[in-house]
Amino acid sequence: RLRPMDFWSAREFFPRYPAVRQVEAYACLGGMPAYLRQFNDERSIPENIREAILEATAYLHEEPRLLLQQELREPRNYFSILRSVAEGNTRLNDIVLDTGLERGTVGRYLDTLGGLDLVEREVPVTEADPSRSRRGQYRLVDPFMRFWFRYVHRYRTEIESGTQDELLARVVLPDLGHLVAPIFEELCRAWLLRRSVHGDLPIRLKKVGRWWNAASEIDVVGLSDEGVVLGECKWSEHPVGPKVLADLQARPFPTDMPRHYVLFSRAGFHGLKPMPGLTLVDLEALVEDRMPVR
Repeated sequence: RLRPMDFWSAREFFPRYPAVRQVEAYACLGGMPAYLRQFNDERSIPENIREAILEATAYLHEEPRLLLQQELREPRNYFSILRSVAEGNTRLNDIVLDTGLERGTVGRYLDTLGGLDLVEREVPVTEADPSRSRRGQYRLVDPFMRFWFRYVHRYRTEIESGTQDELLARVVLPDLGHLVAPIFEELCRAWLLRRSVHGDLPIRLKKVGRWWNAASEIDVVGLSDEGVVLGECKWSEHPVGPKVLADLQARPFPTDMPRHYVLFSRAGFHGLKPMPGLTLVDLEALVEDRMPVR
């Protein structure tokens, strides 16, 4: 089975794009080569979205629906579950209530979708036994699936009426940052693990993920026997300042081990400098998969 490429391979499809546009293109398409070939980096991101996805005759316009029909029996039920997860129903009970399917049926279908790498169950990175955790949340794995359910499926009536340009201007472009931000967080976690494998971090990490409880959440957590790395990711057009670091340092986390902090920022930093215990990663360092210059 052909698996998607990671971001650092996928970005090579768009050498003319700056770093921001490469991340946006990946957030729209994911890492499947056939999907990546539909964008042309001589056109803008909005132009590519319009021509390669929103246009009713485009290759990608009905791709998720066709994929499910090819891979699965009863594609309608699977489709309902994917739609539900895409719309923010991340817990099993919420998916059952939203779809109207029986709990056992939803559980089996989620297992099948997990085997196809379409859905995954995420738990806080500190959970000792993820399979038994009651804090699991489901999410769509593929960025293109997220894009498609968020904009194409939800607004299919408008698209069929030929109002793609109006939809692009009114809905997609103003909202695109909300689509990209969680994918940027995933890239930050992947970057941290890659740099740890290469020995570039103060501690060698065994596990990287996300952490949350009822009152708080941390975007990036790296665990090791020597300490923990706690990180915050900001896909904002404004530089990250000391307040973001202070907020991260104040969040509770269930360990007394030494802490190292890392901040990731699309727009760089102000009022902050790298120091022992603090790493600052701008977009260029992340996209080029290197440690930032200290």
